[in-house]
Amino acid sequence: MNTNRNTLILVSAAMALAMALPASAQSVRLKGNTMASPELQSATVTQLMERFTPATRCQRPERIEPKTLAIQPRLDKAKKPIGLAKVKEQWTINGCGKQRSYQVIYTLDEKKGTHIEIVDAK
Repeated sequence: MNTNRNTLILVSAAMALAMALPASAQSVRLKGNTMASPELQSATVTQLMERFTPATRCQRPERIEPKTLAIQPRLDKAKKPIGLAKVKEQWTINGCGKQRSYQVIYTLDEKKGTHIEIVDAK
């Protein structure tokens, strides 16, 4: 992928995320990079907050930092990349003096849908 295009996508996604976050995370700063679309970012933050808030008793995160760790391409029959199959990221949430990291795995299906799997990072 083109680096300038990726940068533009990430900047646009970060701006869109600020408008799409749930009420408990509206003032959060997103710092880092993610391959997720704004819609996936919003869904991811919602699911992460469902884990972070009970674990930390913190409803107001100050910063969420996604980091892309691995990208697995979808291959055609000739083994040429034709898109993404799976993206593995680490999302770290800081709030109320506490920090938690989560492994987020996006798996794309044939119908252009995406499954989000979240696991506590070790």
